[in-house]
Amino acid sequence: MTMTHPAADAIAVELLHRFRRVRARTEEIAEPLAPEDCVVQTMQDISPTKWHLAHVTWFFETFVLTPHLAGYRPLDERYAFLFNSYYVQAGPRHARDQRGYISRPTVSEVYAYRAWVDSHMQRLLEMEPLPALLQELVTIGLNHEQQHQELMVTDIKHVFSVNPLRPAYHERRPSPPSEVPPINWLTLSWEWIISGMRATTIRYAAPTRVIRVST
Repeated sequence: MTMTHPAADAIAVELLHRFRRVRARTEEIAEPLAPEDCVVQTMQDISPTKWHLAHVTWFFETFVLTPHLAGYRPLDERYAFLFNSYYVQAGPRHARDQRGYISRPTVSEVYAYRAWVDSHMQRLLEMEPLPALLQELVTIGLNHEQQHQELMVTDIKHVFSVNPLRPAYHERRPSPPSEVPPINWLTLSWEWIISGMRATTIRYAAPTRVIRVST
């Protein structure tokens, strides 16, 4: 019987919870959209929502599941070509400026792909003990998906901006009636702090920098 340290167990449990939260948040961002909204690419520098949903899933499949979950088989091996982006060592990929040309897989099939990968990630994250390397890879994958959550929002805003019907991503919530407080000058003190990760472990798009903040 393999014994694990309670702290290691807690880290693994929290990582599984975080995985579920981040993956759910991605689908929450896409929830207000119609399937037709999810396949449009209005310029080279943006990607369809469907592509984002699949690409972040491909990341987990390619860099976590395939090398680390024994017996894992991709749902569709052709997806590796469609949903790679600029990961040259991961193989050939579809042209970035032609992502909007792809009507298949459908949006519903992409959600099925996400569910397939999520179910296998669940199995992997329930391993005891969860190796440190896997913890780092999953953390990178989650940071990567959060980056694409931001891109999903900016990209769909551009898609809607060129539509003559002027669709809205969501209805603007009415502001509660309130009085504007008087404007006054504030006296602030300042200090320098270090922002970002100082550790030597793997990190994703989080450089260390010194910034000035108010206290």
